[in-house]
Amino acid sequence: HSSDAMNDSHTVRAKLPAIFVLLHETWGAYWSRFTALIGITLVPFLISGAGSLLIKRGAQGLGLLLLFVGTVLVILSYLALLQAVRDGRGVRDAYRSAIKDFWPYLWIVVLTNVVTVGGYVMLLFPGVIFAVWFFVVPYVFVEEGKRGMDALLAGRSYVRGYGWPVFWRFAVMMVVAVVASYVADALGSLGGETGRAVAQVILSIVFVPLVVVFGHRLYRQVRQARQTVPPSSNTGARR
Repeated sequence: HSSDAMNDSHTVRAKLPAIFVLLHETWGAYWSRFTALIGITLVPFLISGAGSLLIKRGAQGLGLLLLFVGTVLVILSYLALLQAVRDGRGVRDAYRSAIKDFWPYLWIVVLTNVVTVGGYVMLLFPGVIFAVWFFVVPYVFVEEGKRGMDALLAGRSYVRGYGWPVFWRFAVMMVVAVVASYVADALGSLGGETGRAVAQVILSIVFVPLVVVFGHRLYRQVRQARQTVPPSSNTGARR
């Protein structure tokens, strides 16, 4: 059943901390590392944004080149963010580690997207299930060193039983993202098409690190809950 896939109701598990705790921890971790996190995302999103703007203005050749380079750097920057969030690395050290792990990381990105998109092709709900299951995969890769299918299976194992709590927490973050995007677009529209493009680039530079920190804190909460046995279940076992 789809509900069983999202939340295993037959097993007693520790509850995740409240969403307000998650948001508070996320903001604290994000703000304390703000300069380094923005330093990681700044150049990749500026390059990809410039490429997109050039394409819209008819400079296809240079625009496509910048967009390609920017996209590769954005993927690399995401991995660098994971490294920085994990152990507080600076921009240079985070990128150095990201470059070393880029190809194995790219492979799990491809695997995750193939499985998730395949779920959406079948039906909407399977795609949502896979997206929820596999949100932890990049964090498992960085924190635990698991690669390929091992990382995907570990991600599924972590989240299974916490599907609905994880889904609703990400739904809250999606609402925040939509509101932020709407505000950025409204402000950017004052400067026309260029203003909108600049506003969206700035939003990406600032907001993507926040999402990565949010996911990292949620991953650690899920992992901690998975390792915690509720007192009520211990009592039941003794009976």
